[in-house]
Amino acid sequence: IAARPKFVTFTCFIAATLLYSKKSSSFVPKAFARNVPLATRSSSAADTASAMPSTADTCNNLIPAIDEKHKALLQEHDIVIEPIEPMGARVLGLDVKAVKRSDKPEEVWEALEMEMAQRGFLVFPDQGVMTPDEQIHASCLWGGRQMHSTHGVHPATPEGNHHIFRLSNDRQHGILGVGPQWHNDGSFVEGTFSHVGYHIIRVPEKGGGTFFAHQGAAFDKLPPEKQERWQRLVSLNSNSGVLHPVVHE
Repeated sequence: IAARPKFVTFTCFIAATLLYSKKSSSFVPKAFARNVPLATRSSSAADTASAMPSTADTCNNLIPAIDEKHKALLQEHDIVIEPIEPMGARVLGLDVKAVKRSDKPEEVWEALEMEMAQRGFLVFPDQGVMTPDEQIHASCLWGGRQMHSTHGVHPATPEGNHHIFRLSNDRQHGILGVGPQWHNDGSFVEGTFSHVGYHIIRVPEKGGGTFFAHQGAAFDKLPPEKQERWQRLVSLNSNSGVLHPVVHE
């Protein structure tokens, strides 16, 4: 991250999303932080979250390895971070539904946020099924630490909490068909999200169709003339009319 500090920015808002399908339970915050945000595509909003297939050589060229200094710092505080290939990382030893920012030194949170930005997302497994308050607490650990609710409330949403957007491939458990095309969450609002937190209660036994793509890493691989062109472009959201630079610095 030190090589590209100008490309890391944490903006104002966080969105909390609950995915419901079949099996497992984890919390996955993803960062919109380096150059162009992380893009997501889902054939079913509650499908397994996974990274796009890639060869080891391509992975090593696009996604930085976990910083050894960050790894050592986290280990000093009984936190283990492991890479997920080809992108993302798994974090063990941190109960995100209960821990407070004040419980750990700020440098620990900065290291996790930087790894989230570089690797694209972090997975905190075995968190159990969170209450709405616990999910919101976990979401507010990162970035701007201010909730931003943008969608409707499904009848199965715990306590009818309007901060939680409940998605599923079963209409009894959540909203269907959200995000079937590649997209950046929150592009239709002026205050773009710094992070989106997914509380994945159950996932398909045989894998799913949700993919993450690290657009920041892809931007870094473009030749300078194409980078310059993309940095001059803006996006226009067709629903809200909101404008955003295509490349965020």
